[in-house]
Amino acid sequence: MWLSEIDEGRLRVGVLQVTQTLWGKIVSIRPKPVGSTVEAGRSICFVESRRFMGHLAAPFSLRIDEVNRVVAENPALLQRPPREDNWLCSVSPLEGGYVGRLMRWEEARSVLEEMISSRGIVCFDEPPDYVYAALGIDCSQLLMVLSDKIEGYPSGALIHVVADYNQGAERDLEKWGEITGNEVLGYRVMGRIIHALVRSSATRRPGK
Repeated sequence: MWLSEIDEGRLRVGVLQVTQTLWGKIVSIRPKPVGSTVEAGRSICFVESRRFMGHLAAPFSLRIDEVNRVVAENPALLQRPPREDNWLCSVSPLEGGYVGRLMRWEEARSVLEEMISSRGIVCFDEPPDYVYAALGIDCSQLLMVLSDKIEGYPSGALIHVVADYNQGAERDLEKWGEITGNEVLGYRVMGRIIHALVRSSATRRPGK
């Protein structure tokens, strides 16, 4: 999780973006009610996602002062990069010395980067609904196969496409998106593999 000070003695709590890959897209969250006191190590919130079901634990004893209803109603917001509207709750610490249990961003960044690198984690600004592995498909056929595959997903779905990387793949993906109406939101190249995040369009080819 991440914590950000909003005023003296109060913090906002959110979830690191890397959880979108580790947990999968969050389906629901059930935070403790406002006014609840939570001991260190106990649950602030129950989380249900595509690949995880469990509790978000308090790093120190605290009181829950406010729950972000926007996130409670749309939990996928929790997995986007930290900003003003995607925090989970605000809390007040109930013990001294809690700062010593936390890592500042400058310290945490190298730890996270090492974890991301060693585990091959790919983070996008939005968590995908589906993953489509297109490895081993000849580059000349890939975009045709991708077009057919994506038509099987619901309109507006986010698909994480994993494919073999070839020089110029980024340009080809952008052109493919313009032709088909599917939106290429971003891509990451990792060695010989390219990861792309695509939003499925409502447009369908004639006869489909």
